Amino acid sequence: MFDVLIGDDPQQAARVHALCPMGRVGTLREGARTVAWMFGDAGSFITGHALPVHGGLPAQ
Repeated sequence: MFDVLIGDDPQQAARVHALCPMGRVGTLREGARTVAWMFGDAGSFITGHALPVHGGLPAQ
């Protein structure tokens, strides 16, 4: 999702990744897997919950 901000600039990519506690930016696949989990059998008993998928970014 940060591809627009990062582009092909490796220095900009390093700055954005440095902001993330996990040391990298999450992928669309990781977000999609989370959604699939919530709407699949594994998450069938979850109701009324917001599950942030941010890799700990607000924890800084």
